[in-house]
Amino acid sequence: MPSLSIDFTAEIDGAGYDLRIADLPIGSRRPTGSKKTLAIVGRGGPTRMLRPAEFHPHLYKQFAGLAGDNESFRDFVSKFGAVTSNGHFQPVADIAATWLRLRTLISDWESGALGQSLNHLVANIVASIKPAGDGHGFKFVLAPLTLADAMFLQFGRAVCDGSALRSCEQCGNWFEIGAGGKRVTARFCSDNCRTIFHNARKYNPVAKAAPANRRKRS
Repeated sequence: MPSLSIDFTAEIDGAGYDLRIADLPIGSRRPTGSKKTLAIVGRGGPTRMLRPAEFHPHLYKQFAGLAGDNESFRDFVSKFGAVTSNGHFQPVADIAATWLRLRTLISDWESGALGQSLNHLVANIVASIKPAGDGHGFKFVLAPLTLADAMFLQFGRAVCDGSALRSCEQCGNWFEIGAGGKRVTARFCSDNCRTIFHNARKYNPVAKAAPANRRKRS
């Protein structure tokens, strides 16, 4: 398989972000006709640059595993940058829609029902061929315009690599099995989760369910 690289640089407000009702950009309007929306807005600090798709190859799973509340979206943007835009203004509704779509795709993949739901996965992308970093050969570079597109590309690459997804029996988080992931018989996402799971049953033999802090999935 040819070398594939996802090239995306996020701009992050170094002073952090706030959740607040804000005016929509000129020309934007919600279906309700409102010109205001709940948004994650940068505080106007110095901009720092980050390449989240490069240094976090499974970021799509981390995003899909968020609790889905406004605060979890704000914390994600504060760490990795805006999801569906390239500025310091991000409507929460847009993030929520992306989160729900990615969770649905992952659930379909996990259950083997992915089908045709990968049509039109990424809306905007620039493709190019560049010399490989080691000076030998070339690599195929995909440059998405938003972090959302970068995460959908990560998901698509995982699917095409022949991996599969499974839910950790301890924490409920998704992890990859098969090619490029854990062995196909793996039941836990990490050694820590495996240890917690077995210790709980060692000291409480009647325990049948995962602890209460297991992530609830919709």
